[in-house]
Amino acid sequence: HRPVLQPSPLHSGLTEASAFLRAMAPSGRHSVEVIANTATHGHAEYTVRFTSSRGETWKVCKRYSDFEKLHQELHARLGEQMPPMPAKRTWGSQGQASISDRGTGLQQYLDSVLQVDKELRTLALRDFLGAPRRYSAEIMGHTVEQGYTAYTIKLTNPHGEMWNISKRYSEIRSLHRKLRFKLGSGLPSMPAKVVVCGQGPDFIAARQAGLERYLDGILQIDTELRTPAIRDFLKAQWRYMVEIVGHTAVRGHVAYTITLTSPHGETWNICKRYNDFCELHQELRAMLGDDVLPPMPAKKAWGSQDPAFIAERRAGLEQYLDGVLQVDKELRTPALQDFLEVPRYYSAKIVRHTAEQGYTAYTI
Repeated sequence: HRPVLQPSPLHSGLTEASAFLRAMAPSGRHSVEVIANTATHGHAEYTVRFTSSRGETWKVCKRYSDFEKLHQELHARLGEQMPPMPAKRTWGSQGQASISDRGTGLQQYLDSVLQVDKELRTLALRDFLGAPRRYSAEIMGHTVEQGYTAYTIKLTNPHGEMWNISKRYSEIRSLHRKLRFKLGSGLPSMPAKVVVCGQGPDFIAARQAGLERYLDGILQIDTELRTPAIRDFLKAQWRYMVEIVGHTAVRGHVAYTITLTSPHGETWNICKRYNDFCELHQELRAMLGDDVLPPMPAKKAWGSQDPAFIAERRAGLEQYLDGVLQVDKELRTPALQDFLEVPRYYSAKIVRHTAEQGYTAYTI
């Protein structure tokens, strides 16, 4: 009998990672499938299975009205790029044949939406599909530069903004050393440094998979990027973020609910009308000038209560506020501080430390 050779742990890891990456390679994109439908309390509910580009899968349950709301928000942001929605049916909409036909139409609609917004940059689509709102990291590929391998990392923040960075293994290992001192033993494990394997494809594939798991694990620990070393490494924008999350009709006027997130992860809500935005714009024009400010959504005399117009204005006001926060990233303008109702109090934060003559000095 010939002896059976057992693969080494290193070889098993390489083979496993290579197989995983090859399995993921054919799609490399998000996909969605309407897998079931049920009639509940006089309306139909559709179970939607979402599969991310990384192979993560989960299910959400949606009604036709949820699709309509999504369509309104996406149309306000993406305009004529949007595919048509399956038509609404008043009579016979609860028959099984009608429900199945609509499910097929909604499947085609979602497929087309993912062709338009392939990376889920639109918050409304991310929320509809139940995509997690946090920083995430994905290694998209690698290049060999002067004998070293540089990994291209795609970062996504909770607001759907994306950017790429390029890092070598030694840079990620240097980050790990800093985080061990700062965060202690709760860190995920770093892929081991192996010299003998060189830069072979299997080794690079295994290391790429391991580094992606490591970075994602770090972002699970520090979900708000409070650690300066992580922010610097990821080249993340450290600024106030804004999102209009809803609206209500109050005495014939529309009030928009705005969620603010500070650079330190503090979150609060404010409620503002269109006129409040107009007043802010006038004050900022007087202080900053027209050249640097984004345009305000136009005023409309008639039809301002129309749902489609409200969705369009909501998207426009969010873009306006985000543009203002790009101009005044530190909220130095009193008018903007007042509008956003920023909490005003003294705060302290230790941002770094240095060793001096055997003692540790903290920069506050």
